[in-house]
Formats: sequence, C-alpha cells, structure tokens
Amino acid sequence: MASSSEFANIGAQVVALDDARDDTILEGYDFADLEMESLKAFRNVFRSTRPTHHYVALDVRLHEEFDEGHIPGARLIPLSQLRQRADELDPAARYVAYCRSGRRSSVAAFLLSQLGYDVVSMAGGVLAWGDPLTEPVPED
Repeated sequence: MASSSEFANIGAQVVALDDARDDTILEGYDFADLEMESLKAFRNVFRSTRPTHHYVALDVRLHEEFDEGHIPGARLIPLSQLRQRADELDPAARYVAYCRSGRRSSVAAFLLSQLGYDVVSMAGGVLAWGDPLTEPVPED
C-alpha cells in the first residue's frame, strides 16, 4: 500500500499546472487510480493515528456545509478565509485538508504548503469518505 507521503504534493502540482493527467507529474499513474489509492491510504493512516492526533483534519468548506456533517474532530477554516487565518494553525502539526469533492482542498493544500505547513489534500472529499460524518447541526 502506498504511504501518505507519496501523495503529499499531488494537489499542489495539479493546481499549479492545471493538468491532472500529465504523466510527468503522475509518473505513469492513472489519476483516478491514484486518487483512490490516496483516499484509501489516508483513511488507514487517519484511523490508525486519530487517537494520537498525528493528523489534523482541516475542513475548508463553508460553515453551512460543515454544519451538515463533517469528519469527527475536524477543524473548520473555509478556503475563502484560509490566507487570513493560516496563522491559527500549528506549524508543527500535520494536516489533511478536505472539502466536498477534493477541488478546494487541493487549492488549500497548495496554499498551506507554500506557507510551510505539512498538508495533503484528501482525494474525493466527503463524497468519497466512507466513514460516518457528524450529525447535522439542527437549525434554530
């Protein structure tokens, strides 16, 4: 099985070059297969390290989306606020950014990696997440 470090820069490279199928970036991997490998690797790492807080799940969706359900223990900083609020993040922590489908989290991973954070993007977002999310927050 692939390790999460193998995929640490995939989101940044794809965002920077805007071409998910560039074989020079993916080195012979089919992008769809790579995304699934990445998601499976993250689930395994996240499940095994969650008690030690080795990774911090960083939700970059909107507040409304977060309230509809999120990965348990996730921290919310919407992508539109990430530049202004990046200093709220612990530079020593390891982050897994996620969103609904993986697009915003790829941008977030690119941005945070440029600022020196250890961050990866969760391929497929919550649409591909197989474990339960938190219950929706009831509306007042």
